[in-house]
Amino acid sequence: MGIRPSELCVLAYVGPELRNQNQDNLQCMTSLIDHEPVPLECTPHHDEKEDKQQVATVHGAVNDFRTQILLDTGATVSMISLDLARRLKLKLNSQKRIKVSGLGGVPTYITASTQIKVTLGRRVVYILDVWVTNIGEGVDVLLGMDFMYSAGVRL
Repeated sequence: MGIRPSELCVLAYVGPELRNQNQDNLQCMTSLIDHEPVPLECTPHHDEKEDKQQVATVHGAVNDFRTQILLDTGATVSMISLDLARRLKLKLNSQKRIKVSGLGGVPTYITASTQIKVTLGRRVVYILDVWVTNIGEGVDVLLGMDFMYSAGVRL
């Protein structure tokens, strides 16, 4: 079965030129492969009843816990749900806060962050700081443009 043009797909390439450390958010990227594109299985979702936009999710793991990960080009920052952070017993940092606005435009503050290991595919590993908040029902991990830009995604 081939991929239809309307489906969403993701390819990740991580080479030495894409590894960096950003002083503002302390994101690091590490690759366990040697300069190969890594195809990720992507699942497009579309709710025809409510005519919602498609969203892209990938199978991955956070700190070796397998989960679905939402890729969101409309989000500036990456997030993990408070529920998953608690299940994984992650250490939360409350020294910084960020003001965010969701789909409704209502601003709110996120006051906790943590560092996680995200594994995409079988061998691509990223260590990054994420914000901890209630993302939405059924969403445990959201990777925003901060992650995608570091991973070499350009829109």
